[in-house]
Amino acid sequence: MKNLLTISVLGLVAAAAVAASPAAAETKAVTAPPFQGEKPLPLVLSVDIVNSVAAVNKLLEHPTGSCAETNVIHLGQTIVFRMWGVDVKTGGEALTEKNVENEKGAYVIIPGVLVNGVSSTVRIPLVWGEHSLAKTPEGEKTKHAYWTAGVTTKGETQAAATPWQIESSTGALTPIAEKTKVEIPPNNITPLAFKIRVVTKSVVVTKIVKKKIKKNGKSVIKKVKEKVTEPGQEGEFTQANWPIASQLMIEP
Repeated sequence: MKNLLTISVLGLVAAAAVAASPAAAETKAVTAPPFQGEKPLPLVLSVDIVNSVAAVNKLLEHPTGSCAETNVIHLGQTIVFRMWGVDVKTGGEALTEKNVENEKGAYVIIPGVLVNGVSSTVRIPLVWGEHSLAKTPEGEKTKHAYWTAGVTTKGETQAAATPWQIESSTGALTPIAEKTKVEIPPNNITPLAFKIRVVTKSVVVTKIVKKKIKKNGKSVIKKVKEKVTEPGQEGEFTQANWPIASQLMIEP
């Protein structure tokens, strides 16, 4: 009640101020800043989560359709992170293995993973590949490509071209050996605070630059073409500011 009363009183004061000053009525309304922020994003990432086919077979007490989008994963099931993205700076070029850094260019970061019983922040690589609903001529017509990472919530690490790594507070990386026991404990009412990061490859571009040269004994400015290496773009996806009901939960 106090809040409502305060709002209504403020409303009357504002109305009185407008009535007393006609110029105030011409003031433009203040709008909220763009959702994406004031500056253009270097990369735009789209992420979703599905369960794996193995999740249906292993945990029959939690039946779900295979590859169904979900934000609730039960302990013992496998989380499949999927990611698509575009490079804004290059006009919306799709993020693929051609323009994303090798090995360290696309990965998931998950805190609180038990590695041989020790709580750790783990970095898991995303892999680029084509996918289809079925290995049939019809299925091939509808195949599409995106980045994926399958993460078991309780089991062992598998052999991979780029292994899982433990990331220290200083950023140092330690590879996790194959068949290491890992577990993501149920988080009850606290969402799993994972992140997905992407780094694109550096590119060599030709730019027109101004250089001072000597001509007839005098210094003059001349425009010349020069090849310049530009660093790659970086982007990060998190669930920050999402409704709690939409964030990733690990349940028993």
